[in-house]
Amino acid sequence: MAESHRAALQAGAPSTPAAPEQPPLPEENPNRHREYHGWRTMVTALFIVGVAALAISLAVFSGGTPATEGDFGVVELPAYLNPAQRPVEVRAGALAPDLELETLNGERFRLSDWRGHPLVLNFWASWCGPCRRETPVLIRLQDEHRRAGLVVVGVNIEEARGPARGFADEFAINYRLPMDFSGSVTRRYFPGFTGPPRTYFIAPDGSIHEFFVGQASEAEVERATVKLMRLIDGPLGPNVLPGPKALPTNLLSEFHVVGTRVGELAPDFVLPTEGSPARMWRLSDQRGRPLLLIFVEPGCPVCAVDWAIDAATEGGVDAVVITSSGTVAARAGGAPFTELQWETETGSLFAKGNSVQYAVVGADGVLRALSAANGEILRALEALAAEAAVPQATVPEATAPDAPAS
Repeated sequence: MAESHRAALQAGAPSTPAAPEQPPLPEENPNRHREYHGWRTMVTALFIVGVAALAISLAVFSGGTPATEGDFGVVELPAYLNPAQRPVEVRAGALAPDLELETLNGERFRLSDWRGHPLVLNFWASWCGPCRRETPVLIRLQDEHRRAGLVVVGVNIEEARGPARGFADEFAINYRLPMDFSGSVTRRYFPGFTGPPRTYFIAPDGSIHEFFVGQASEAEVERATVKLMRLIDGPLGPNVLPGPKALPTNLLSEFHVVGTRVGELAPDFVLPTEGSPARMWRLSDQRGRPLLLIFVEPGCPVCAVDWAIDAATEGGVDAVVITSSGTVAARAGGAPFTELQWETETGSLFAKGNSVQYAVVGADGVLRALSAANGEILRALEALAAEAAVPQATVPEATAPDAPAS
């Protein structure tokens, strides 16, 4: 099925303006038999057979059928990343549907991680002639605008890694290449029956600013990119911006939703560490370690949190203080902790208006406590320490058989 879809997309379409997209027709009921309608049905059947044959030949000569590992596809945008409840659709002005895929290099790519950056999302395939002509333009624009925060992403359409790797090496591509092995992302972003390339220009707020269907001229792509860059106030840098992020798909649980209530998976976030040079710290990267997160509101006049740091350290829990430069977080106890720079959206998500807020997160990523009350936090830390003290079940070692009596 993936190969036939790829073959059907092979006939590229000329560049067209971003006209309003018509919603796709509903899928036909698979249990309902098709009716014969004369020569139109025959022509349609012959066309489908031809497309299938072409798909098979493409699979044979392109290095085999695609693998499916790491292919998560279109994923739900977390509610905390869309507080205004804007529509999520493939049209100008709406939020771009979120996606999570494995890149050609085996890394994880999540579209919503790059919220705040201007982003160019290009769909391509190695067998697509217009894609080959368009790729050098994208490479140049990524080079020119990377330091200012532009992110160029090339989603490969239903190919195996071999052909995609050959294409990337041939052009020395300098941007991320997520692999849409199953074609699920492509089907969402290609609501009409047109071939690649298709390029979306996504604004820093995550909305689709404009898009091109088919190959666009170098001047058109450059014009759209420059307009996109004007939507930011200043240079952002090439790294992921601080703030709340979607929890990686492989860390989700069927038993817990993501949220800020006790018993829910803690929302993910990225924040820079204090000090120079700063590095990016991500909550989901700490999975497997219990944590005490301490949110200290900027400008808090008396924020002595050393007791919490000491209590966490004594119980084998890592303490993390999220504060702003100049805010005093007492360190009298001398226990080690990680200090992160305050970011408003993350603070609002967890702190909920409190000058000091504590969040106890288990090694499984589940919130055990979210409170400003010292006693509640101490009880949660004690419960984590008690869990850690319980010995794991072990299998008794096999014993040698008794020696025969002499």
